Amino acid sequence: MSLHTAVRLLSFLSAGLTGCATSNDHDPGHRVLDAIVVERGFEASGAPRSDGGRFEGSSEDSGNWYLVFETSDGEAQAHYRLHVTRQQYMMFQEGTDVQITLVGYELRALHLRP
Repeated sequence: MSLHTAVRLLSFLSAGLTGCATSNDHDPGHRVLDAIVVERGFEASGAPRSDGGRFEGSSEDSGNWYLVFETSDGEAQAHYRLHVTRQQYMMFQEGTDVQITLVGYELRALHLRP
């Protein structure tokens, strides 16, 4: 094999390896995890009023609903505090075994664990 052919072959192989090393994952951070609901919370919108802590200009339904999940994420024990809908908040009580789908740190799906 000539030196010129060997150099071309070597550069071709190294370009292929570089392409593998820099390839982007099309779905980074997509995880499906088994979890347990450990806490539920609600943060009302608006500022508290001086008459017993009610919130001015808001109803009981306005605000942010969230659930705290405990799960194993790889080798680590993890807690995620994630925004949910009011319906999900009412459906999943503390101690419920669930399956969560995360993309990054955003909740995409929440189901009872099969």
